[in-house]
Parts: sequence; C-alpha cells; structure tokens
Amino acid sequence: MLAGDALRLSRGLQEMRCAAQWIEVMIHRDGPWQTQLNVFLPGAVVPMHRHLRCDSVDVAIAGSGVVDVLPWRGVRLAQKKRDAPLAAQLMSIPRGVWHTGGPGDNGAVILSFQHWIGEPDFISADWEPAS
Repeated sequence: MLAGDALRLSRGLQEMRCAAQWIEVMIHRDGPWQTQLNVFLPGAVVPMHRHLRCDSVDVAIAGSGVVDVLPWRGVRLAQKKRDAPLAAQLMSIPRGVWHTGGPGDNGAVILSFQHWIGEPDFISADWEPAS
C-alpha cells in the first residue's frame, strides 16, 4: 500500500457501500490483502457475528466505542487520552471469531487491514450472524 513516501491506491477500486448504520470504503487491494475504511454512525448496533473468509487487524482512527471479541470483552476502540499510542488501539479479529460492538455517541472510524481466503469483498459481505 505504501511505496516509499507515496500511498498506492488500487486504480478503479475506490468503491463504497452505504448501509443505514455504517459506510464501507475499499481503498486498497493486492491479491488477498485489502484495506478498508469503516465508518460507524452514532447509534449503530453491530450484532454478534463472525467472518469466515477474512482475518483483520483494525485500527481506531476517530471516535470511540466498544468491541467485544470473544473470549475478550469490552475492548475499547479509542483511548480517552489524546496522546495514547496508536498501537494501543489495534484490534486483531481472526477469521471465525465471534465479535460485536458499537460506536460511541459521535460514531467511530476504523481502518481495517484484511487478509482474505478467496476473492476479497466488502467485510459486510463475509458476515455470519449468531443464531
């Protein structure tokens, strides 16, 4: 995605998908690797689910909220201190692991670095809800 000091966006890939509670923007793809920006609007509810074809490492960019990644509970999306290190906001969500969450009062923005089995897609397309 980075070449020296230049950001390499995949040509023609800048697609976006809008739902009632979130917006997804694909910004880079290279084989099974994909980078996606996810914007969760205030009041969004992300039900318990898992992804069967995608591992991700997500970074909180703005806003706040809580994510429950089983077996861990209550992982904060953002630190309250402005000078908190970015690495403190990393979340690893392995393929097949159940998770849920929601943004804080002002929403949340997440940058998601993904590795896919098969053809990458929007992360919401690889969604299995809990029964």
